[in-house]
Amino acid sequence: MVQAYGETLAAKPPEALAAIRRAVTLGGGMSFDNGLAYEREHIIHLAGTDNFREGLAAFTEKRAAVWKD
Repeated sequence: MVQAYGETLAAKPPEALAAIRRAVTLGGGMSFDNGLAYEREHIIHLAGTDNFREGLAAFTEKRAAVWKD
């Protein structure tokens, strides 16, 4: 079960996983408002990436995404 979960995570876009890890690690020590601002900054950054566009295209085309490292 842990192996399957690890494989599922490994198949996700690496910059998004890194942003999630940073948000979880740093966000616990922030106020709610600061945490939201931190997440908003990362979402804006991620929305401009090739992997974001690939994810949207894959979703609308009903296919698996092919992430870039």
